[in-house]
Amino acid sequence: MLIDIDALKDSILSADLFVLGFQGFSKRLLIDTRSNHRAEPLLTIVEPVNTANERYQWLSKHRADFRLPETFFFAVWPHSIKYLTEIKIIEVIYSKIAGQMTNPEKQFENILNELEQLEHENLVASIQGTKGWETIWP
Repeated sequence: MLIDIDALKDSILSADLFVLGFQGFSKRLLIDTRSNHRAEPLLTIVEPVNTANERYQWLSKHRADFRLPETFFFAVWPHSIKYLTEIKIIEVIYSKIAGQMTNPEKQFENILNELEQLEHENLVASIQGTKGWETIWP
């Protein structure tokens, strides 16, 4: 599946909030780039929602220090988690928010590890025919 990498990078750089969905599992990577004297940018894995309004409600609860974001971007990532790093999407995200974060290296490492674990679990489930997958082998 093709994706315009430069357009994705531009969207990441211009958005206050962006969410990446993945083909293999339902969880989302949410990056809220806004910060102030009490809160740093947020890098987290979240459950999916059905509408932008539901995401705004989630933000109102979890990011109460901030108004709704001016720019919100959502994309489905059709490739592996490893490829996010290989083509420097993670580097673009890091460059945008790391300067306002406490221990950004560790936070990014933890997020990537969790995403890779989710991807691995989905692969195993697809082979075994569990968690919503049906195996083709008896």
